[in-house]
Amino acid sequence: MTSVISRDIFRIRVAGSEIRVCGCWVVFSILLSFVLSSMVFPYYYKGLHRDFYFWLGISGSVGFFLSVLIHELFHILGANSLFLPVRTLKLHLLGGINLWEQKKFSVPGEIFVAFCGPAGSFAMAFVFHQILILGKDVSFPAELMGLVDFLRVANLFLGIFHLLPAYPLDGGRIVRAIIFRMTRNLSVITPVLCSLGAVFGLLLISGGVMLFSTGVPVGGIWWMVSGFFLKEASGLSSQKYVTRKALEGQRVSRFMTPCPVSIAWYKSLAGFEREYLYKYHYRIFPVVDGSNRLMGELDSRDVMGVTQRERRSLAAKDLMRPVGKENSVREDSDIVKLLSLMEGNGRSRMMVTDRQGRLAGVIVLKDILRFFLVRL
Repeated sequence: MTSVISRDIFRIRVAGSEIRVCGCWVVFSILLSFVLSSMVFPYYYKGLHRDFYFWLGISGSVGFFLSVLIHELFHILGANSLFLPVRTLKLHLLGGINLWEQKKFSVPGEIFVAFCGPAGSFAMAFVFHQILILGKDVSFPAELMGLVDFLRVANLFLGIFHLLPAYPLDGGRIVRAIIFRMTRNLSVITPVLCSLGAVFGLLLISGGVMLFSTGVPVGGIWWMVSGFFLKEASGLSSQKYVTRKALEGQRVSRFMTPCPVSIAWYKSLAGFEREYLYKYHYRIFPVVDGSNRLMGELDSRDVMGVTQRERRSLAAKDLMRPVGKENSVREDSDIVKLLSLMEGNGRSRMMVTDRQGRLAGVIVLKDILRFFLVRL
């Protein structure tokens, strides 16, 4: 169940960045729709038809997702304006987590980008507030007013919540940047702020349980969800920072497996199936030319997807995926940048080349993690 919730359910590209939507949104959207349609809207807007409450709950859930997305979009636009593009961002319940930061730490840039998200949420709250004022003047339907009011409060909540001084929330990023300006040391600041985020999360969860048990179910659920998000985000950020410090300065060649099994470009798919597929049980095989220069990769699933007749007539070069930045890396590359690339491409295995483009080895994510565990 945990793997399903943490898995990406879909990806979207916005302003040059890939935003991955976490599977927890499925569970959260169902829960939020239920709470809105059965508790919130019936309490504040009585006398509506039952179907209206149902669709208000669905609309509120979708609107909240879009509010979180807009919050992160303001971060991305702020980063792009400083030429610090965010390559990959994972969207969790109440915000996004930039999985692997590539940029050099800049205090003004960090503060500016961190504040862009709350500023966007406050701006959306102001827009919905103005719509409410207009709605009262022109007598908008009660169900529409209820939805707009919820989105106003939701965006106001997002802006305030993300300004809490707990990393990796925006407020924690701002505090970290300010302290870094005075101490010039991130190695102490970041773990402390991550721990503070975990403490805030536990306090929110505890407060939510108390509210729920004392007859305030909506507030209790909201506090618990906020606490779970903050606790998870702080844990992920702490793990990311510790991993970066442990692997800092290491090269790909330190972790790769040299002399991997490779396929000649002219090898027929039938010959590949007979001589390699059932013998080695790998999913990806490097394809090389006569000088051992890497040409691409052959995915065993692609081979199994063609007919027996095609396997006899086609060669590895006909079905391979060409070599490129998304599936290969040079042996002298920085390992932290490789992790960023693997995370961005969703890969756990990469081919490694030397400076002349010849196949030097393969690198697998589990080998990097094994080294990391030994270092700890």
